[in-house]
Amino acid sequence: MVDAEHLRFDFTHMKKMEEREIARVEEIVNDNIGKAIAVKKEIKDIDAARKEGAMALFGEKYGEKVRVVSVGDISKELCGGTHVDNTKDIGIFRITAKAP
Repeated sequence: MVDAEHLRFDFTHMKKMEEREIARVEEIVNDNIGKAIAVKKEIKDIDAARKEGAMALFGEKYGEKVRVVSVGDISKELCGGTHVDNTKDIGIFRITAKAP
């Protein structure tokens, strides 16, 4: 979920994250937000996108053409959602809830 005030980003992890791991994730994400990295959005053939390393993280279904969102050399994903144009537009990142 994304709206003007926040976003919810679900991710999987092999085991319950420890507090120090959560703190480190927040540190890495906030460091990259602070670098003001341009976010690139392209429409590509799905096979070309995958060959370039774009990932579908949650098993979504895609057609022949896909939207590829890249954040520098940090992330390249197949995605249909709305995104910022630069990481600086995100503000502060904080993990606020954990699954039981």
